[in-house]
Amino acid sequence: MKIVDREGLPDFPHLWAAEVTTPQGIWRTPQPMPFREIREMLLSMGLDKDEIGKAETKGYVEHAESIYRGVEKNIYRS
Repeated sequence: MKIVDREGLPDFPHLWAAEVTTPQGIWRTPQPMPFREIREMLLSMGLDKDEIGKAETKGYVEHAESIYRGVEKNIYRS
């Protein structure tokens, strides 16, 4: 399971996309959406709550690291 941040609209600064490999094949979110909605969809598919939480945490960390790297580049470029 992979959950990634997608740049959102001003009203929804963090929209996410998920991709899950299931026995039936790969499932993807139909469009970027708030994580709350993704979580509900994944739970309705019978996926483990802890696994969803781990994917959410990993997605948040990856997003934060990418922002930090961008800020770092701008600071050292000056």
